[in-house]
Amino acid sequence: MSLTANFDYCVELGIAQVREIFHLAFKSEDRYPHNIGPLTRSLTGREFTINVRVHDDNDRPAELNFQDEKHFRFTFPFDLTTETPDAPDPALSRVTLQVIVEVPGLLDNWVEEGEDVLGVSFLGITATDVNITRLDGLPTIDINNFLAAIHNRYDTISHVYTDATSGSRLVLYDGNRDNTLNPPNSSGDEITAALETHSGDEYLKITAPIHVTVPLPSGGDYTSYGRLIFWRQVLTTDTTIAVQMGSEPALATLRTTVELNNVAGQQQAELTEIVERLHTTYDVIDHTRSMFGTTVTFYDGERDLSLVPPNKIGLPEITAVFETHSGTEYLKVTLPIHVAVSVPVYLSYGTITFWREVTRTDTTLSVNFAIAPANPALQTSVALDVPEGGLVSGPLASQVGPALAAFGTLSGPSFGAVEAQLIAMATTGINNFGTVIEPAFSESAARDLLRTEIAAYLSERRYPFYSPKSPDPEDEPLSTPVGFLLLPDNVLAILLNRRTGTPADDHAPDNFLGSNPLALAVGRAKVDEVIGEAIIAQFPELSKSNGSYTGQQPIETDEGDATLFELAVVPANPGAHGESRGHLWVSGEAEVHIDCWPDPDVTFSGPIFIDAVRVDSEEGCTLELQARAGEFDVDQSCCDVLLDLLIPIVGWIMLVIIENCIDAVGGELAADIAAGQAEAIEPIPPVINGIAEVTACLEGLDISSQGFVFPGEIYIRRLGRSYEDLMEDSNRPRP
Repeated sequence: MSLTANFDYCVELGIAQVREIFHLAFKSEDRYPHNIGPLTRSLTGREFTINVRVHDDNDRPAELNFQDEKHFRFTFPFDLTTETPDAPDPALSRVTLQVIVEVPGLLDNWVEEGEDVLGVSFLGITATDVNITRLDGLPTIDINNFLAAIHNRYDTISHVYTDATSGSRLVLYDGNRDNTLNPPNSSGDEITAALETHSGDEYLKITAPIHVTVPLPSGGDYTSYGRLIFWRQVLTTDTTIAVQMGSEPALATLRTTVELNNVAGQQQAELTEIVERLHTTYDVIDHTRSMFGTTVTFYDGERDLSLVPPNKIGLPEITAVFETHSGTEYLKVTLPIHVAVSVPVYLSYGTITFWREVTRTDTTLSVNFAIAPANPALQTSVALDVPEGGLVSGPLASQVGPALAAFGTLSGPSFGAVEAQLIAMATTGINNFGTVIEPAFSESAARDLLRTEIAAYLSERRYPFYSPKSPDPEDEPLSTPVGFLLLPDNVLAILLNRRTGTPADDHAPDNFLGSNPLALAVGRAKVDEVIGEAIIAQFPELSKSNGSYTGQQPIETDEGDATLFELAVVPANPGAHGESRGHLWVSGEAEVHIDCWPDPDVTFSGPIFIDAVRVDSEEGCTLELQARAGEFDVDQSCCDVLLDLLIPIVGWIMLVIIENCIDAVGGELAADIAAGQAEAIEPIPPVINGIAEVTACLEGLDISSQGFVFPGEIYIRRLGRSYEDLMEDSNRPRP
């Protein structure tokens, strides 16, 4: 590396100053929007409105770091608020994420509006370049979100369902969300849900309060409150969680069911149907049976008025109840009878009681009257009004039993058929819920989406922040601002006026900033060039030859005349000739014309020190430079007059350097220092006119064999109100 690389001039600033100006400039909503949006995006099948608010305050500061010699690393905290009016769960209709993102910005130069500029370019940035270092507020979809979505969807669907064929009616409740329902929800229970895992898959188990009214074939209605219970599989992707309410699981254990509170009513309804069939069958079978002088008459209320003797007054009809014995369901039937025995004469009313096993399917129940139970406790028995002393009832039961087979097999609808009908009606209601899709980004999917969106937003943007200007552009045009970030020293270097090569040959300069916040360097080649121009201007008879200037230049002064044959002025390091300071080393050869003495040839060499003093005034700051000769070596003491000749020459050279080198570099960085002017500048990213006024004051001069370095101070002053002022009255940037 070299002091200014392959450029004439270089300005360097420390990262602290770069950051300070960055934070000031970043307050500009016009140039660096803090509020982006509204943006519209179609995500997970819904339209989202997105607003972004970028922060840079005490609690959530933006940041700038140096990543490599050509890239800044910007850190931006922001809030991203998404809104979707049709979110299944209203609580998810507005979600705010807190994000911290790191993005690289290329330190690049280009031509804009005819000017060479230096700036930060994000052109071509891709999602892989974006780093999400923090992501908070991402919703976690749980059972409460599902419930909220179901409650919300309930308000949009029908709550009463009727079967056109049977006239059955089902009312679907969800707490008291529909006060028009009749009957009202007696319990006030809401729809509930739970997440369950079955065979490795996740399901949503939903329980909904219901009321049913079922017309019975025998007349009347069965009514009951109850519950509808169903399962639906939860389908999860990287971006959504969905429940398709219309898709019943294939697992038999997860079939939709109805639980009704009026269990007794269910049994009574089934029993009513079977008893009705008993009555109907009674009408077509024989009502009397005679055997061995005994006649048994079967009754069923007053269905057969021809019977002799008639059914006794008040004797009930055939009755039946369901009973369970040893885990088996039976129909217990009680049949009114009359018994007549011829020898000896015996007459009595009574009842015969018998049990028959009940067989059920999903839709029917049946009783085969031809098969008596094997259970001894369930044998057919006879109870007579007139005690017969045990002579009649035992044989009579055996005699009557076969007659019961005449009832055959009676079948009727089980309540499972009614429940199937109710489930069919309920399924219509379930299907009306549709597919509940919750936008549910996994963290990895959310990060991928954010990276893609951020890259898309930045990939077409670049921001110029420095365009060099010269106080005298005709004499010293400034162009080609090229930036380098010097790591690990955290120094920003801005190179001006490429001296040799092409952009492919550019390389980083030395770090000459030291502990200073600002420094300006003039490269050795430029220093030599300006010194050479000054020498030729003062001594036109000399010409450059092998690093020095030779010829025959007459010099006439009041003190005497001489002929200058050779002159060399070069910057030198401290200690190069024993001096503790950097200096200009002047050497040469001359012939002194003395009237009273032969003209001697004299060689001379010595240092010229340049003292620099900063002077502040109301107009600004200036740097006063004064050349001072050190101890020169000459071969003859009679030639000390040369010192009087050389000191003005060196001083003039310094003046040329100041005016033609330092002032030219100033532009917006240190404009017209010799004239004591200081202008507003934009030396580092991203300083914007109207945001900050930056004043540079050079405070000294360090000379080395590589060139000149002017260390200085930089003063950054906010234009307008401060950020703290804005915080006090909450007047920070808004949409």
